[in-house]
Amino acid sequence: MNVQTLMEVAYNVNSGSPPPPLEIMLRFTVEYFGSTFGYELLTLNSTTAAGNTWWELVVNGAETPTGMDSTFLNDGDTVLWVLTEFSSEKHEGTRQAEIRKIRASN
Repeated sequence: MNVQTLMEVAYNVNSGSPPPPLEIMLRFTVEYFGSTFGYELLTLNSTTAAGNTWWELVVNGAETPTGMDSTFLNDGDTVLWVLTEFSSEKHEGTRQAEIRKIRASN
């Protein structure tokens, strides 16, 4: 299972009837950057990555170099989304730097 599928399953589980309490509801939006970069998380619940921030995907304590649709999980893996500030020094040459270039050109 990839992280995107995990997010979709969590959304569907939490969208039943009756709806779950607000504190456990999962809502998210994504943006697609083609087959090279895949899907990028934009909003998680009520927090939107904007300006110089993005939602960084962390699996088992390590930043992932791939998008949510290309990051595959094993049983017991821990997934964390961290609202991260972009740093050109730290993130130069990364997937995130390339996505920033695409956004700037649009």
